[in-house]
Amino acid sequence: MPTIQKSIAFALLINLFTPMAWSQTSSTPDTSEDDATQPTMYKCELQGLTRKVEIAYEAAPSKVPCAVNYYKNADAPNEASVLWSAQNMEGYCEEKAAEFVEKLQSWGWSCS
Repeated sequence: MPTIQKSIAFALLINLFTPMAWSQTSSTPDTSEDDATQPTMYKCELQGLTRKVEIAYEAAPSKVPCAVNYYKNADAPNEASVLWSAQNMEGYCEEKAAEFVEKLQSWGWSCS
């Protein structure tokens, strides 16, 4: 099994047995309970192009179910692609969104 798959499998197992295993990292925007009804949005820019990564909560203030939506405004304005979703694993969407934003930044995008 490739190393990345082992890491993901291990992280999932830990999350199953430790409900608070997915703590917010510094790359994850701070969202308080007051902000729970609003989606969390990252905005990334590169050479005049804009990309948005959104964490949307279906039943706010609950953090699940959730979805990570990706917008490529120049290619398809206001059309989202769902990259990941979770029905009952709190923290999953936040973690995946933060990882994806870090990947975009490694490709030269400036995200906030």
